[in-house]
Amino acid sequence: MDVVKQKIISLGGSVEVHSEINKGTEFIIKLPLTLSIIQSLMVKIGEHTFAVPLGIIDKVVKVEKDEIFKSHSSEVYMYRGKAIPVIRVNEKLSIESTSEEKHIILIQLGDMHYGLLVDGLIGQQEIVIKKLTGIPGKMKEYLGATILGNGDITLILDAGNLCSERTVEKIG
Repeated sequence: MDVVKQKIISLGGSVEVHSEINKGTEFIIKLPLTLSIIQSLMVKIGEHTFAVPLGIIDKVVKVEKDEIFKSHSSEVYMYRGKAIPVIRVNEKLSIESTSEEKHIILIQLGDMHYGLLVDGLIGQQEIVIKKLTGIPGKMKEYLGATILGNGDITLILDAGNLCSERTVEKIG
């Protein structure tokens, strides 16, 4: 129980314990409202690990170079007969790609579809979003950060802001 209490305190929360003889014990755990727990897909971009919220992901596809096409000044991936704009996340974040293997995370934001191109997939994980403060808090590419079980800090990508600078047609 001490480990649980220490983790709750590290998140800015508190634990209260109320006991009554012959009635039982009540534990009240309070966490700040700024914390949210979400399901995420952990991805690799270069040598870095990032989290993408699962709620916006439609599908993940392993792609070859010849499956991404140039269209005017942007790139697209053909999915179910529709051209999906591709966002190279490593370029948006100024990170050097270290892998020839690529995956497209097909996401839906409102009625728009996009493909986030990443180097690799790590797996699905439940994470706690912690708000960023100071200079990192002003970086629009990130929703926040999370602390993984091994103690590593991972940034959570804000797909809406990564895709916002692009203009595309609606996909029906």
